[in-house]
Amino acid sequence: VSTQSTWGFIGLIAMGKKPTWVFLFLSMLTIITLFVLSKPYNSTLRLSTINGEATILFESSYGVPYILGTTNEAVSFATGYAHASDRLFDLNFRRALIKGRTSEMFGNVALSIDKAVHSLQFDKAVDLQLSGLSPENRTMLEAYAAGVNAYVHSSIFLPLEFWILGISFEDWTVKDSLMILKLMSFMMSSHWQITSLRSGIAKRFGETLAEKLVPFEDENLFMDPTTIIKIEDCLLYTSDAADEGLGVDLGGR
Repeated sequence: VSTQSTWGFIGLIAMGKKPTWVFLFLSMLTIITLFVLSKPYNSTLRLSTINGEATILFESSYGVPYILGTTNEAVSFATGYAHASDRLFDLNFRRALIKGRTSEMFGNVALSIDKAVHSLQFDKAVDLQLSGLSPENRTMLEAYAAGVNAYVHSSIFLPLEFWILGISFEDWTVKDSLMILKLMSFMMSSHWQITSLRSGIAKRFGETLAEKLVPFEDENLFMDPTTIIKIEDCLLYTSDAADEGLGVDLGGR
């Protein structure tokens, strides 16, 4: 169970104006579940696949899995199995997020998020990446997806979050894994935000000031710590610019 995703979906339910007692009940139920699942445990799980044998060892006091396998494909299968056993709702939530389908889980409260994600067209970008996968990488990703699905198909019940939201789990695919990688790349990058800011400055004040404030070098955007911005460089920045949504903090000087 992912703490962030768990409290995230509870927050969305609350914003959806569900009755207060329902919110409190779900909160307490989640806390109890997290407490039980966080207890230290030791176990060994052996998996047999068409590509080899794998073993998942839970030997640490934190329940961290250690995976051993006779082939890379078997290790990839076991990794998918371990991820699903510990973070199935988190996988499902992130897949829904990058595909613009969170409103199917949370209702209209998440509709604006889905619209924004669809506008970025991650799906098309991943389709291009999928078509260019090497046979080796495709095999590894297929084994991972098979491991995720093997856990789900062998489980009697889905995790608590699925029951609360009344949703099911669709089989994991190679494309889903690539979509998650695209989501991680997007979330860890601020390049697009800075590029958008620079474009706005250049459009309003010209390339000269834009280059001073947000410099480019070798076609890669970066912030040069030695760049010195003089007060006179910003004199063109008037109240009209504030209406454009651009701002520079001059510390009251």
